[in-house]
Amino acid sequence: PPATRRDVVKFTDESTDDGTIVAWLWEFGDGATSNNQNPEHQYASKGQFTVKLTVTDNGGLWATAEKTVDVVNVAPTVKLLTPEAGAVWTGQRAITWEASDPDGDTLTVKLEYDYLADDFGWGVIAENLDNTGQYVWDTTKLTRGGRYKVRVTAADPSNATAHDVSDEFTIVVLTHAVMAAPNPARNRVTFYYDIPADGTLHVYDISGRLIYSAELPAAISAYEWNLTAGDRPLANGVYLYIVVYEAGKSEVGKLVINR
Repeated sequence: PPATRRDVVKFTDESTDDGTIVAWLWEFGDGATSNNQNPEHQYASKGQFTVKLTVTDNGGLWATAEKTVDVVNVAPTVKLLTPEAGAVWTGQRAITWEASDPDGDTLTVKLEYDYLADDFGWGVIAENLDNTGQYVWDTTKLTRGGRYKVRVTAADPSNATAHDVSDEFTIVVLTHAVMAAPNPARNRVTFYYDIPADGTLHVYDISGRLIYSAELPAAISAYEWNLTAGDRPLANGVYLYIVVYEAGKSEVGKLVINR
């Protein structure tokens, strides 16, 4: 079978003689040699190499034999870690992956996205990336929210590649720092947000009475609420929500409940 650059190839002398073989010269085809009877050798590059063995007996006579060794490149492997299935992303989010190469080659990485609502195929997020395992994607540059997939491709210097594709997830393109959807809502609502620091959500009824509050960690970017207060479902109507963050900055919106 072919060898790889990580393999240590073992060579065995099977020569016979009517006397005694006293010397061996192995030429491995890449400039390296050995005088051992049964040497081992590791090739630094891929290709086809002609290995030549010259043996000499105690009478000074010699003979040669040749054999071809194929050293092949092994493709890398890659696994996409995030985004995860069903995730909801807004703002800047980290695409993460694990990629390695059996030959120890340095890999380059390409990231692409597929917007599932059209047939335009894959668009480039970034390419010729170092294999750092992470890339921060600014999803605010997208013009459309909806269902997406992400694909990662790892390539070695010989252009052998490996791919992995994420499961379906959702990107919310915010027109404001905070949005509520669905709106009108029936049984539950999700607040999608892109804020620079942890914030607090306050919900008020039409008379200005505070009926619900919740903490919004900046790192999460989505908060789901079942439209209850004190374990009681809220009545139909118009409500006001305010998200306060970063030294009093706030975002205000209207929420309609229609069960």
